[in-house]
Amino acid sequence: VAACLARELDKFRDASITAISSNRFRTEAHIELENPVVVLKYRVDSKTSYLSVIGSVPVDSVKIIPGLAGHTLVGASQINLDRIIEIVLEKADRLGRIARARLIIELIPNTGNMFFTDDTGSIKGFLKRTEARKYVSPAPLKKPSILNLKDSRIKKTEIKRERILDDIYGLNPRDILNLSEELRNKRQDIRDTLNKYASRVIRPGSAWMIVADDRPLGYSLAEPSLTPGEAKVEFDSALLLYGAYYGQATAQEGEESRLEQMRALLDKEIQRQNRKIEDLEKATALNRESLDFKKYGELILANIGEIKKGSRTVKLADLEMPSSELIEIKLDPAKSPAANAESYFKKFRKALASEEVLAERMKTSRARFNLLRSVKDEYGHDGNLLESQLKKFGIIGSTHRAPSKKKQERRKPYREFQASCGWEILVGRTNADNDELTFKIAAKHDLWFHAWQAAGSHTILRLPARNSVPDRKAVQEAASLAAHFSKARRSSKVPVIYTQVKYVRKPRKFPPGKVVVEREKQLMVVPSDPHDFLPTSDR
Repeated sequence: VAACLARELDKFRDASITAISSNRFRTEAHIELENPVVVLKYRVDSKTSYLSVIGSVPVDSVKIIPGLAGHTLVGASQINLDRIIEIVLEKADRLGRIARARLIIELIPNTGNMFFTDDTGSIKGFLKRTEARKYVSPAPLKKPSILNLKDSRIKKTEIKRERILDDIYGLNPRDILNLSEELRNKRQDIRDTLNKYASRVIRPGSAWMIVADDRPLGYSLAEPSLTPGEAKVEFDSALLLYGAYYGQATAQEGEESRLEQMRALLDKEIQRQNRKIEDLEKATALNRESLDFKKYGELILANIGEIKKGSRTVKLADLEMPSSELIEIKLDPAKSPAANAESYFKKFRKALASEEVLAERMKTSRARFNLLRSVKDEYGHDGNLLESQLKKFGIIGSTHRAPSKKKQERRKPYREFQASCGWEILVGRTNADNDELTFKIAAKHDLWFHAWQAAGSHTILRLPARNSVPDRKAVQEAASLAAHFSKARRSSKVPVIYTQVKYVRKPRKFPPGKVVVEREKQLMVVPSDPHDFLPTSDR
């Protein structure tokens, strides 16, 4: 894949980068090109990583890596026959001198990243935050790739037809299906077969998506062999294919996940109704025993003269079956025999009323249980129909609920900006926020800035690592932001002090925002307009 995409990107020589942006999760980068006008999308998440061409930049994208715009593409290649693409860039400075840079794209799920480096490999910008200052390629693959079988030490006798997917990197089940006829021929050299296949699929050209019932099943860079029920959709390039395939696959995956969640909700409600029915059956059985209370009251009244007040129990003969065993009846010793009889009649009337209520509740619960079972059988495979049924039964709400206050994201105590080198600059919002930023968020080796003898925000330049050498331009940029977010912002030039965070102290009983600074240095800077920086959050 990387080899084919690198060759396709190489066709964009002389195109210039006009802008680059990302989504708020930093899982996507959108690279806008001019001459030709193209938008490249790089996506990396826990399951996939791909590069594609898309129609336009999403409206919620945020600009990143300001130094990348204005560069021209002069070539693209694959690094180390691995899942990494290197795009070589050039840009002329004000004196017309040409400087080279690189855009490195790692097509590695979960851990992949995109880096903008100078010609020496020093990192100037990135998609996902990194502490590294120089780009280092990931560890090499532990097994041979389909692209280096010629050079690898693996012998052709060591390549087992039934283990090709496990032993050789760069193949997928669709490739094995495409090669099924050649692989069945035991006289044919497997390594030679794979070499020829690799040279075919890495050439830029048509690419195919395999579908069945309008659902994407996979893709192939060679014209695919199909099984019954499958169809193929041809694209002019792999870049176009990946955009379409992953777009549909992601939508399908999202729909399947949504359907699975709704099925789980339905199953949970069915189980709840089943438990409710079981509880009602137990309650009904207990209530039926209470219907004997009428008999107890009648027996007490029939033998009222023989029962002494203060008795706790009495044994009486059944009026309907005198020869049967005596019935033991519990009494309240504080009540008279007549009052005890009335108490049993009252319990009987309550049990009689409860029987009607329990019967009605049982009828309702059984009906709901049966309806939910039929909904599962009839609509369990259609997300939209199942959703409407769940709303109908009140299992899910018909309107979106606003998140509770507890779940709402806490406001950050600082504004975020990005220096031209890619480092973060954090600016406190209030006096209390200044203390939290300096003493709880910033690292001891970060640089701390503040306008000299003027009220203002604490400003932090975050260094990638403890031993990082402060970038001179980044220091100037952080100081200029500290000047802007102070009461001296209207001055033409503002003195700003800076030091490492570990030399900033807060004595006891000092008011919020006030600190003592040691080993400080001073700069004279022009207050910067925050809009000249690329924010990584709301200003």
